[in-house]
Amino acid sequence: KSRAMRRAIFILFSCLFLTPAFSQEQGAGAALEALLAGDYETARALAEPLAEKGDADAQHLIGYLYENGLGVETDLQRAVDLYDKAARAGQADAQFALGELARTGDGVREAPDIAIGWYKLAAEQGHARANLRLGVMHLEGVGVDQDKARGVKFLMEAAEAGEPEAQRNLAIAYLSGDGVSRHHPTAADWFAKAAEGGDMLAAYNLGLLLQSGDLGV
Repeated sequence: KSRAMRRAIFILFSCLFLTPAFSQEQGAGAALEALLAGDYETARALAEPLAEKGDADAQHLIGYLYENGLGVETDLQRAVDLYDKAARAGQADAQFALGELARTGDGVREAPDIAIGWYKLAAEQGHARANLRLGVMHLEGVGVDQDKARGVKFLMEAAEAGEPEAQRNLAIAYLSGDGVSRHHPTAADWFAKAAEGGDMLAAYNLGLLLQSGDLGV
């Protein structure tokens, strides 16, 4: 695989889905290193014995391989089965993955309400992306009764954990007064943090806000 592909997998898998507990597990850690190096066959070979013994982190990793067709034929049902085992054992990344599939209807029946349930379980363990999803879904009333104030609280949790997309969405909330009092300086601060994290939309919006003169600068 190309260096760009390996980098994309590193960002998606390490930054969005992994919890510290995963990287600290010696056996799963070796499988993860192989995955990030683009050696998917080795990653699967290392993780499968652990998964068969009930290791939730390994089950999540193999599920990720099957979901994305990395070193194996894409098999969403197999991925869902593995994610389900890991999620029921309390693996936050697997809980988030099931939430994603239920939200989009990819490989399973589209069910935003079920997605909400999985996101909540992951969020309770500090999963930033799960808090982001809960924030947006509460703001928009998708899969749950619309509650903009609660949505902002979820976004704040994710934003304070350093999730750029949540920081951008929180900035938009402060800009528009959605679920929180409108405050352009605070919006600018969150746009800036998101931009520092590589969110180009946040950088663009920050530029527009600065040009608007609403900040008095």
